[in-house]
Amino acid sequence: MTITPEHFVSGERIPPEGSYDTTRFYQQHPEWTAVGKFTLERSIAIDVLSTLAEVDFARIGVMGHSLGG
Repeated sequence: MTITPEHFVSGERIPPEGSYDTTRFYQQHPEWTAVGKFTLERSIAIDVLSTLAEVDFARIGVMGHSLGG
């Protein structure tokens, strides 16, 4: 089983300002960082996986590349 969360400023989630433009995010959350935002979202994805009966929480692995890795 896999879960593939998108970066919050890419893919289906591109803001009106354009791909990877974090302007709106920083206007709404000046105390956060973009890295902190997508780290939180990845943590939530793992939480979701851990609620599924078919997932062995002890065997969850993560992979990625670049900033998503």
